[in-house]
Amino acid sequence: MENSSAPDRIRSLDGFRGAAILLMAAGDLLAGVHWVPDALKHAPDPGFSLADLVAPMFLVAIGFTAGRSLERRTAAMGRGPALARLAVRDLALIGIGAIFSAGQAIAGTDNGTDPVWGVLQALGAASLLILPLLLLPAWARVLASAGLFALFQVLSDRLFLGAIVSQLHNGLVGVLSWAAMLLLATAAADLYFQLSSYAARAGWLLGAGAAAGLLGGLLHGWIPVSKMRASPTYMLVGLGVSLFVLGLFHLVQEARPAWFPRLRAVGRNPLALYVAHLLLLGLLRIPPWDAWYAGAPAWLTVLQAAALVAAILGLAALLERKGLALKL
Repeated sequence: MENSSAPDRIRSLDGFRGAAILLMAAGDLLAGVHWVPDALKHAPDPGFSLADLVAPMFLVAIGFTAGRSLERRTAAMGRGPALARLAVRDLALIGIGAIFSAGQAIAGTDNGTDPVWGVLQALGAASLLILPLLLLPAWARVLASAGLFALFQVLSDRLFLGAIVSQLHNGLVGVLSWAAMLLLATAAADLYFQLSSYAARAGWLLGAGAAAGLLGGLLHGWIPVSKMRASPTYMLVGLGVSLFVLGLFHLVQEARPAWFPRLRAVGRNPLALYVAHLLLLGLLRIPPWDAWYAGAPAWLTVLQAAALVAAILGLAALLERKGLALKL
């Protein structure tokens, strides 16, 4: 654990990341409840739902910090050691994710999906894959992302579609597509930080988000929008919606910095609260009665979801007061 204070934090990004954590926690709870409509769960193949937005939001948040993190570490220790340190961090994230995936499988909280490759593994592997590409200019990263999308689509169509769809976060081959989206997020971040005014940054996020989402939608006729397939069109739609939501957070948080402090506290400590949400979900599912969780009535599920969100907000506030954050 280390002190969570930082002089260069971006309020809108903290709030955006906090919203992703809460959306993930609520989505993981609702995924196994019978009465919850499918529109609030991961979409079938093809399709796009609110739950399918969580992973792209995390990737956008990573993309907006990756370049600056490399710059800070390079200034402090040199380029080679900085790249090595970030590679170790990404490998640690993959390892931690593997431990949690195994725990979910043992506890039976994986909602019937293949637990081998979870969200932390996908994020860590995508970050590791693009690490040397962060040294390229933004335009070159956009071209590299197009190449990764093309390579992934060929491999998916010809060889690995079954392996990709069998895991919730698409396995090792799916990393190519996740990494391509992450590269686009880093390029969007570069242009965001080059702009100095509040209005210009908001316009860039909203415009780029709308353009990426529209492009993904237009290509749907050729490549279906599908999280299960990790399709490039899903990545574009997810990136577009995430950038647009981040733009909305920018409009609100940069103009009204006193708003949503607890949400920002969640966003400043994502790893600790990711772990906490898994533990809390495990506790909620300990009682063996179907009527307590999977077959619970709507009022009970709503109470459980409210308790889960409240617990995460409370823990975030406590860690904030102590000045502690869990970081790799």
